[in-house]
Amino acid sequence: MFRYAADIAAVLSGSILPKRREALLTDINAFGCRVRVTGRFNPRDFLMVSVASFSPFGARVIWTEEGVFGVEFVQPLAAAVVQRMRQLRPEIECTIERRWRS
Repeated sequence: MFRYAADIAAVLSGSILPKRREALLTDINAFGCRVRVTGRFNPRDFLMVSVASFSPFGARVIWTEEGVFGVEFVQPLAAAVVQRMRQLRPEIECTIERRWRS
C-alpha cells in the first residue's frame, strides 16, 4: 500500500509514556504511518495518536530505528481521514510563513 509523504504534528500517549509526547508523522496511509519522535519505543508497544481535531486512534509499534518508528493502526483510517490529514501540511507551512513575515 502506497504511503503519502507528510509532516503532520501529532501527540502520542499511552501507558508506556509517563506523559504525552509531541511527534511528527512523516508518512501515512490508511493502515499506518512513520513517526519521528525522541525517546525509545519497542515493537508491540501500544500508543494513542492524536492529530489536530481528529479523534485519537490506537496504533501498535511494528518497527523501530533511532528516533523513528513505524506503527500499524488498530483500525484502518478512512480514506477521507487520511486525505484531510494530508491537507494539514500546507496549513502548517502557511502558519509558519506568516509568523516569519510578521
